[in-house]
Amino acid sequence: FVTQMESISYVFGPVARFDAIDGNRVPAPHWYRVGEASYTWCCLVSHLRIWETALNDGVISLLIFEDDAVFCDDFCKRAATFMENVPKDWDQLYFGGHHVPDSIPLRVNEHVYRPEATWRTHAYAIRGEFIKTLYSHVIAFNSEDRFPNPGAYHVDHQLAALMRDPSVH
Repeated sequence: FVTQMESISYVFGPVARFDAIDGNRVPAPHWYRVGEASYTWCCLVSHLRIWETALNDGVISLLIFEDDAVFCDDFCKRAATFMENVPKDWDQLYFGGHHVPDSIPLRVNEHVYRPEATWRTHAYAIRGEFIKTLYSHVIAFNSEDRFPNPGAYHVDHQLAALMRDPSVH
């Protein structure tokens, strides 16, 4: 991924690299049962750690790329066009994703869709008070007593659930 970053004309400001939590070293809680639990748990807590760091440091916006993100041809040009067409009051953006099968995205304009629910956390941006909202949602989501099977949700599924929460909009 670092090689990819060096090969494009990245225009979004300074880059900070965060080491992910290692699924070989950090076990998932006993109640977190999804896929290869230690890896999906570590993905989740890696995102939490980035958000915590941003909140602690007073960062007002972040663009997160996971290490397996792959840039499309002309990424920076396409991203700039996308950003020019995004509504000014955005809280969260996806630079790629997968619409949840039963969801219906709303077309905002030629370059932007507002998802009803989207999976994937390989490339997304968050900003402002929404960083706290997202963090609080995911922390609450991951409690043993919240759902009959709370471990059935990857971090991206938790973000999709937040998109569908009417109290957030």
